[in-house]
Amino acid sequence: MKAQVDGLGSCVDDVHAYIGQGEVGFDGIGVYGKIQLRVERSTDWYVDWPIIETDDEIMVFSSYTSTYPNREKRRYVDVVRNAYCALREVVAHKIGGTISDANTIVATATNIRNCVIYGLGDYIQKVGPSDQPDYDIAVVACLSKDVFRA
Repeated sequence: MKAQVDGLGSCVDDVHAYIGQGEVGFDGIGVYGKIQLRVERSTDWYVDWPIIETDDEIMVFSSYTSTYPNREKRRYVDVVRNAYCALREVVAHKIGGTISDANTIVATATNIRNCVIYGLGDYIQKVGPSDQPDYDIAVVACLSKDVFRA
């Protein structure tokens, strides 16, 4: 993982032996795990939060949880929009262009991948009148590095 943030904090939890493309179908196969994570300072990408970088892709992460009652409620589309906008900033900086310039690249080449989807406004999780619904949403916006190669 790479970041340009001093004092980055990270948490790795909820380890799965199998999960496919995320916890869209309620859960994967949870297991005990030993995690080894390397965080490096990013020199190639402008980011003000963690960016996931592989040999082939860059990814930005966006999430929302209803765990904190005073937090403003966000919908799935809000979480996706946040990831999309963040990726536009990263691309604009990388190409030395404007957000409008980056929008063309991000709009045509970004792959939004679902990580966690619980609740979705009472669509998946049916709750009674006195129950508090659980809204946990997480996505990554993924962009192939090929878009930067001539």
